[in-house]
Amino acid sequence: MVVSGMTRNLDCIPYDVFYQVASTLDCHDLIHLSRVNRTLHQLMQNESIARKAIENDLRYTKEGQEASRTRTGYRKALGRLFDIKQSFATAQPYSACVLAYGSSFLYSSGCLCYIYNEELRVLDVHGASQVEQVLNIQNVLSRAIPGCNPAEDTLQICLMHYSDGILAFTVEFVDRPEAWLLAVDMRRRLDSKKSGRLRLLTRLRHTRRMFVRHNGLYLYYGTHTAMGDHGYQQWAVHCVDLKRGQHTMEKPVVLENFAGCEIGQTVCFEIHQDHLYAVSTLVDFEEEEVDWTSYYVWICLSPMAREHKRQIVPNRTWRRQHREGPINDTWSDLSLREDEATRRLMILECRREWRNAGSDHARTYYMQPLPSPVDVAARRDFILAKTKFRSYNPSAAAFVDLVNDPAPESPASLLPHDRLRLRVVSRKRKCPIDEHGEEGQPGRLFRPELSSADGQPIQHSDERYVSRGVCLWPPDSAPRELTRLLCPSKRCGPVHAAADERSLVYSVDQDGLEGSNNQAIVLLNFDPSLHLPGLQHMDLSNNTHGPSRTDGQRNAPITMERPRLGDLTHDRAGVHITSLARTRTTNQTLPSVREEPAMYLSIRRGYCFQS
Repeated sequence: MVVSGMTRNLDCIPYDVFYQVASTLDCHDLIHLSRVNRTLHQLMQNESIARKAIENDLRYTKEGQEASRTRTGYRKALGRLFDIKQSFATAQPYSACVLAYGSSFLYSSGCLCYIYNEELRVLDVHGASQVEQVLNIQNVLSRAIPGCNPAEDTLQICLMHYSDGILAFTVEFVDRPEAWLLAVDMRRRLDSKKSGRLRLLTRLRHTRRMFVRHNGLYLYYGTHTAMGDHGYQQWAVHCVDLKRGQHTMEKPVVLENFAGCEIGQTVCFEIHQDHLYAVSTLVDFEEEEVDWTSYYVWICLSPMAREHKRQIVPNRTWRRQHREGPINDTWSDLSLREDEATRRLMILECRREWRNAGSDHARTYYMQPLPSPVDVAARRDFILAKTKFRSYNPSAAAFVDLVNDPAPESPASLLPHDRLRLRVVSRKRKCPIDEHGEEGQPGRLFRPELSSADGQPIQHSDERYVSRGVCLWPPDSAPRELTRLLCPSKRCGPVHAAADERSLVYSVDQDGLEGSNNQAIVLLNFDPSLHLPGLQHMDLSNNTHGPSRTDGQRNAPITMERPRLGDLTHDRAGVHITSLARTRTTNQTLPSVREEPAMYLSIRRGYCFQS
């Protein structure tokens, strides 16, 4: 900036001008700007600037909503969100620990739901809760389901969905064709005793490719069982009012002309503002589009769709052109996420493509709102069989994979121990000035790449990005205690995983657990403000010393009794399934839901990596 023949720095301009500039920056730019010098650091401590940044891009994050509610702590919220994003983007978690042991689990809304010792337990992970809600499955089922005797019947339990303190799960009888869907309020205190804990109990006619999505008011469930006029099976969807525990429709709504049956690959469902959104990557029931143009097909279903007698008409939005290159469908991943800035529902799709039919392929996540370049020379690829979990964190602009990367114990080892590692590839925004003349005259701003039909530049198309490269964690030099925590057994076995914007949870085999069904449930935490008690401090920058406890306790092995659980069956459509074996019950009367200390407090096996 040149004023009166003098070159002046940004920190010398009037504050009101500085405020207008800073108010347009996002979380990353604000933090980076505050690290330029002391003057800018002091200016960036202003709550008004942080509040503006929260309102622009992070309004609907957990931290943003809390700061808006209390009207304070905007700067602290901004710093915490930046730390979370950087932690994910650089594959540097703040802690890792075993949360629990169980035969199956479901991770949603920052809460872990799992089955252990024929009981269903819910732990608030994001809240670092030291207690968890425990539901005695046999007690509830014997009371709720007519003719059910858990001591005699062999039952199959499927954890379906968790949100707003309500857990939905199905119960299937192995010995007879009978299945039920239950929704139980697992909160410590109920808002109203009139509704009770059991929000829904309904008998199911079908469970084929079943999905469940709900919030605190409505629950949608559907199966791929309806037969259309064209001879193909279609989705039949029910809606339940959870306040009354009754269906809002006498008959299910059939999603006519809505192709796709593989949940998470060709079709996905999500509830948003009490409506159910369904998205498919298939235009027709035939695999090949005639015009070589692919579209997303989406449907929005309201709770009273049947009563309003409105025809459910599929909508289309552009997806891709086939001439862009072939796709490896085995890597496809489809989901719906809420945008942190606008709360709009976004289609998030992963495609491994051979762009322009070239010899090199790349995995790319595409984001597109619904209406209402990876460094190839330096990257290290893993085959699909070694990729146990794959996801994308839009907030951190990062691919997040959990991969099996075995490392020999010694050069002579022929059968190396399995090793689970994070593989993260992220990008960051480049300087808006084309300093090296990559696209034109040096020193000029990058120009928008795209133009709409009326010739106007498309928003944000002038932004350029650069890859951060591939990050693998933990490092090869990590202590054995950490690698054994992440993968306790020589063979990791089946791995189930789930992730959100601040954590990753997965289950893995562990030797020595009583019963062949239980696995260790491991948390990888990227939130610096989440402090679980009992973790040991580990310095990954200097591995000559072993881990040390931060709570003053002795570094001694800790054991616990691990009761036996029923048989674990195969995972079905992303739903976690377990079976309850016939067991003897006592005459002891137990409450349906009680509160107990969280299991991780007894396990006490984990590390924190903060300096």
